[in-house]
Amino acid sequence: MRYLEKLAKEEIIQIIIANTAVRIKAIEMARVADQKSGYPELTDCLYHSLAIVNDAIFVTNDKRHISKLRLFGYIQVLKDYDIVIFRIKLL
Repeated sequence: MRYLEKLAKEEIIQIIIANTAVRIKAIEMARVADQKSGYPELTDCLYHSLAIVNDAIFVTNDKRHISKLRLFGYIQVLKDYDIVIFRIKLL
């Protein structure tokens, strides 16, 4: 834990506690069902909603999560993540 605290103090990482807005968005997302594969995992929805509320991108390799919740936006498949970073650096 001290290592994580050191990284946070040096502003290398940011520790964020899920607030009410994040939790409500995650519950909304977790209720979206797909006929073939069912409901998305709540933990994935929490990470995804954290990205949405903070205007960030949720990067995942879980194609089922992406297909179920693409409509919420703020999501990127892992294999395409380098392309996004490259575009950001060009701006």
